[in-house]
Amino acid sequence: MDFSALIRKVKVIALACSLLSAVLLGLASCSNVFDLENHASVEIKKETPPVEEPSDKTEPGKDTGAEEDEKEPELSAINPPSPLSLTERHWTILLYMSADNDLEAAAMEDLCEMEFSSLNTDQVTVLALVDRSPAYDTSCDNWYGSRLYKIQTGREADCRTLISTELECRDLGLSLGKETELDMSSSYVLSSALTYVRKRYPANHYGLVIWGHGTGWRSGSENAGAAGNAVSRVAAPVKGFSFDSTSGTYMTLCQIGEGIRAGLNGVKLDFLGFDTCYGGEIEVLYELKDYAKYFAGSAGLIDASGWNYEGLFSEFQNCREKTAEDLCGCVISQFKNQYAYKSKAGIFCADMGKFSEYFDTCEAMWENAASKIVNADRRDSLMKALYSGSNCKVKRYSYGGSGSDIYLDIASMMEAIFGLYNCKALYEKYLAAESALFFESWASDSDQAGAGVYFSTLNDSNNLCFRHPLAYIKGETSQQILFVRDSQGYVPTQSGGKSLLDKLFYFN
Repeated sequence: MDFSALIRKVKVIALACSLLSAVLLGLASCSNVFDLENHASVEIKKETPPVEEPSDKTEPGKDTGAEEDEKEPELSAINPPSPLSLTERHWTILLYMSADNDLEAAAMEDLCEMEFSSLNTDQVTVLALVDRSPAYDTSCDNWYGSRLYKIQTGREADCRTLISTELECRDLGLSLGKETELDMSSSYVLSSALTYVRKRYPANHYGLVIWGHGTGWRSGSENAGAAGNAVSRVAAPVKGFSFDSTSGTYMTLCQIGEGIRAGLNGVKLDFLGFDTCYGGEIEVLYELKDYAKYFAGSAGLIDASGWNYEGLFSEFQNCREKTAEDLCGCVISQFKNQYAYKSKAGIFCADMGKFSEYFDTCEAMWENAASKIVNADRRDSLMKALYSGSNCKVKRYSYGGSGSDIYLDIASMMEAIFGLYNCKALYEKYLAAESALFFESWASDSDQAGAGVYFSTLNDSNNLCFRHPLAYIKGETSQQILFVRDSQGYVPTQSGGKSLLDKLFYFN
């Protein structure tokens, strides 16, 4: 046997393998460089920190109670999350806290409530993206700007300094030791925060809580209406969610949907909650119906103190399975305990898999009621039953004063329609769908809570505007919310049609 020839062949094969390995490593390196170079960055208003790898570092000198080896590895195709980490972390919950406004003190109180809870953060990771104002509150070291915290629990002393771990987040431009101001009204900030959550803290279940001010349905392009009957812009508060006083902007319902869709990238939230006023309108549920399995919100006003997070997370810790239904039950329980003696307080949890049937039965009831309006007398009779009559029993929600949007409670609205037209078969279908959707709820002044729906707006004389905002008239503007685009039985139309609001407000 020619051993020298055999040795030469072995050397050739070894050289080829080495070259192939080098090529593959080079391609992988190029891929990583490409991802970094094309990584979008958020617009920072004060100082843009250098691009760094995300890390869970503790601010120097801050007592967090966190272990030094808590840092998690950067996730990539080479270093994916292990299946074990998914089974150990039951939940990752993000609180999107827009407190760059007069709710700043309430935000600090809620962070302290979370820290006072008995939640096991090895099983349930709670992250809070918080934007503070320089103007309203000086507690918790009086820092300002935007920070991302990983909540640490078990606090025993008074809340003078947060014990939670401040995180760096390259996607948001957040870096320790640097003051960074995020525009929380930006859908990009919301989507980037959700992307970070999925990438860095993978879990079996994901939750999102929208925290802050809220006014319900308002879309991206709106107009007060006809001249002489216009809504006062001065008296009216911000129209949307996540009001940011530094930027002077807010997030519309459409933008919330865009931010969640982009951040989830096909993943569905197990829980979506609105710790805001007017978060429980049918317009909100319809816009976000495809992004969450369960939804929690209130159709009316809630106090600045909002949810009680110490009670919520401590109770959730005691739940054995920690399902989304368990979390919903804890949300209802803490709200009931906090607002038991407050009038017109209410909250519901909805199984969003049942929403389509509920929407269809609402449409059928609205279409049937609209078909009964064949003259002015019948229109006036229904208007009195729903809003203006001395015997009207339909609950309504508003903040009061000119420019205030009026929302009607859908459950009592449907009861009034049934009482006037005796549409028994349609009403029974509605009741069944309502019961299936709102599987758990509480209200201080009724048997249950449910969704509301926009009806009209008060003008400068505190009377109903008989011209709806263009953004709520089907086809009038771009960027309309999905409910306005899709509803046939309720929302008004450009040319005047056969919907309920067409008949009530534009009947000739």
